[in-house]
Amino acid sequence: MTTANKFLFDTNFGEPSEEEVEKAKKETAEPEPPPPPTFSEEELAEARREGEAEGYKRGVGETQEGLDARMTVSLEQLAEHVKALFEEERNTVEEAMRDAVAVAAAIAVKMFPGLNRTHGIDEIIHLVADTLDRLREEPKVIIRIAEEKSDDLVDRIEELAEGIGFEGRLTVLTDETMTIGDCRIEWAEGGAERNSGEMWREIDEIVERYLSEAEAAAEEADEADEAETDGEMDEQEPADMALTESPKATADPAPEEAPAAPPADESPELQPTTDPAAPDLPPVDVNP
Repeated sequence: MTTANKFLFDTNFGEPSEEEVEKAKKETAEPEPPPPPTFSEEELAEARREGEAEGYKRGVGETQEGLDARMTVSLEQLAEHVKALFEEERNTVEEAMRDAVAVAAAIAVKMFPGLNRTHGIDEIIHLVADTLDRLREEPKVIIRIAEEKSDDLVDRIEELAEGIGFEGRLTVLTDETMTIGDCRIEWAEGGAERNSGEMWREIDEIVERYLSEAEAAAEEADEADEAETDGEMDEQEPADMALTESPKATADPAPEEAPAAPPADESPELQPTTDPAAPDLPPVDVNP
């Protein structure tokens, strides 16, 4: 149960007095802001040093990032230039090799006739010596040679057969279709041949095949490099690095035609034969 208070008639229901108004303002007024902070000279100097250090650190970082970006772009451009230089050098070396092969073949064409005339007889003697040494027990051997210098060659073959100890019948025939340096040896079960014309045709084929393969390989390498370069340039953004035109490899010159085979009297070869045909010429019996 609440307790009733006695009314004392001290409540003013009229306008508040000035004192009351001032008191109410003071009670509701916001507190005054605190005074601004103060710093000593030492604190200001320390703050300045910290700011300078932070600015220097940030500036160095930004500069380093810029240097790294430029270094990356420079290295990429350098790699492209070095690659182009290596490709150009490779093409130069391959072209020089093809030229060297063509020049060597041309020199051989010029030199071979004289060499064949000078050393062709010796090559025949070597062939006969090697063959007769394996056919000591063969009853009959026929040797066909060119008419040119046949007399001297017959004498040397006769001396060779005696020195080896060949006991069979050795017949030497001249063949007007053969050139000096050529020789064909026949026996019952086979034969051996030194054919300079056939040998020279094979040399021509080898040279021509090498030049053709080298040219084809160079063209394939150029096409692959151009395709790779085009792909890399398509992937690059213009803002990242300046596009540089990839140096185009110069087209390889067409290979020089392989030197034509010289006449049949201007090249050497050793080939097996089983049934050689030769004109009927008077035989020269070394062992009558």
